Amino acid sequence: LSGGPTWWNLTALDWHFESQCIPHPLAWLAHQTPSWAKECSVYLTFFVLIAIPYLLYIPVRSLRGVAFVLLAGFQILIILSGNYNFFNLHTIALLLPSLQPGVFSAKSRRMEMLVSVSLITGLVYGWAYFCSVQFDVNASHPMTLGFTHDEFRVLMAKSLIVWAIVGLGSLTLTCCQAVLEAVERIVRDCGLVGLEDEAASFSPCSYRVLGGIMRLGRTMMGCVVAFLFFGISVLAHTDLRNLHLSRTPEAQMSLERIRFYIPKPLVELQQSPLMIAGSYGLFRHMT
Repeated sequence: LSGGPTWWNLTALDWHFESQCIPHPLAWLAHQTPSWAKECSVYLTFFVLIAIPYLLYIPVRSLRGVAFVLLAGFQILIILSGNYNFFNLHTIALLLPSLQPGVFSAKSRRMEMLVSVSLITGLVYGWAYFCSVQFDVNASHPMTLGFTHDEFRVLMAKSLIVWAIVGLGSLTLTCCQAVLEAVERIVRDCGLVGLEDEAASFSPCSYRVLGGIMRLGRTMMGCVVAFLFFGISVLAHTDLRNLHLSRTPEAQMSLERIRFYIPKPLVELQQSPLMIAGSYGLFRHMT
C-alpha cells in the first residue's frame, strides 16, 4: 500500500531482519534463508495481512477460527524473528474475540462447513487471480508481481467497499443477537417473577429482572460504541489525504462513495488534529 520499491519487488525481507529493532540470533538465521524463500514470505505476508482479515467480519466461527490461526501464527513468526516487546502479544489479544460463537448452531454444522469452504476457496482463487505472481528461475529475483500499481490501488479501493458492507452487516447481526439474548433473559426472569408469591413485595426473581434490564442497557450502550468505532475505523482507511490508493481517479471515486454514507460528525472527528484512529506504518517505514 505504501508503494515502497522493496515491498513491490518482494525484497523487503532482504533488509528487514537486519534493519529491525534489536534483532536476535533467530533473526540472523532468518536473514540467511534463500532469496526465493524470503520473496515467497513477502507474498504470503500480503495474503495474510490483506485478504485474511476479511474473514474476521463474517459471523461464522470456523472462518474466524481460520483467520485467528493465520493472523496469530503470523504474529508468532514475528516474535520468533524479531523483538517488538508486547506489540505482537497485544495483536493476538485483540484477535481473541474472533473465537466467540457465530450465527450457526450446533445443528447446522454442515451448513457452516459448506459456507466456510466456499468462502475460503473463493478468497484464495480471487487473490490468485487479481494478485498473481510471475516466475523466472534464471533471474536474480525469481518472483515478480503480475499486476501494476494502479491495478492494485483500484482493487484495494473497491475492496474497501466490500469490507465496509460485510463488516457493517456482521456488526449489526452480532449486536442484534446480543440484544435479543438480553431481552430473552428478561422475559424468562419475568416468568419466574409471575410464579412468586404475590404477597412478596420484592422477590429474588425481581432482582434478576432488574439486573437483566441493566444488562440490556449496557449491551445497547456497547452496541452504540461498537458502531462508533467501526465508523471511525472505516474513515481511517478512506482518508484521501494520506492513502496512496487515492492517486487514481477510479480509486478516489470508490473511497468517496464510502465517505458519503458516513455521518459528518465522524468525518470531522477523524480529520481533527487529534486523530483517535489511524494507520500504523512501522514496517512500511522501516523497509
